[in-house]
Amino acid sequence: AGEYAILAKAGISATPSSYIYGNIAVSPIASTAMTGFDLTLDSSTQFSKSALIFAGNASHNGEAYAASYGGDIATVLTTAVGAMETAYTDATGRVNTNAARINLGKGILGGVYGGPTHPLTPGVY
Repeated sequence: AGEYAILAKAGISATPSSYIYGNIAVSPIASTAMTGFDLTLDSSTQFSKSALIFAGNASHNGEAYAASYGGDIATVLTTAVGAMETAYTDATGRVNTNAARINLGKGILGGVYGGPTHPLTPGVY
């Protein structure tokens, strides 16, 4: 699950002012569950590109993956979703003891709260 800035089972939506730094993915659903990105399928048919998705260093486009693309990526995403579910279950049992991480950015992430130059560190938020 750590390979993706966003990994979802239900879908991912963007607006024209959205910018995502890192790869995104949906599974076990189809790529059509990623809306607002104007995705262009790569010639490998294993991922898509969007002008709203940037690589972690913001120097080139990141990638959008979906289980519906088939092949190896479907297997990779099944494993990633399993890891995400395990991490979620683990996190729900933890207490946030760091007051600086409570209501970070009032729920608005980006810029100094998880933007490309200020990434979030591992932990409970």
